[in-house]
Amino acid sequence: MKIMNSQEIIKCYAANERDFQHLNLSQVYLKGVDFSGADFSYANLTSANLSEADLSCAKLIWTDLNRADLQKANLHFANLLNVSLLWANLNEADLSKANLTGARLNYAKLHSVCLREANHDSCTLRFRMVFPQ
Repeated sequence: MKIMNSQEIIKCYAANERDFQHLNLSQVYLKGVDFSGADFSYANLTSANLSEADLSCAKLIWTDLNRADLQKANLHFANLLNVSLLWANLNEADLSKANLTGARLNYAKLHSVCLREANHDSCTLRFRMVFPQ
């Protein structure tokens, strides 16, 4: 897996490159960046900060987004087929009309997430109960 840093991937996207498949982007900081229409299929985005990023119409097929921060991210019409979002932060994210078929969302933060018209067939979701002290 090729490794890229935040500056490299932003520069590639600005040059109209949209194919970021099979990249290792673990722990990159991409808060608020526009990646609409990009293809991150089979990429490793573990612990990446994609909060407030525009990932509308993006392909994230079999992507590893475990522990990623996607708070307030725009994932409208994104293809998240078989994505792994274990322990990810999706608070206030827009997943309207997204394809979440086979997605693993165990222990993900989902406060105020928008799932309007999203396809979540065969989606795995487990919660952790937190009680106030």
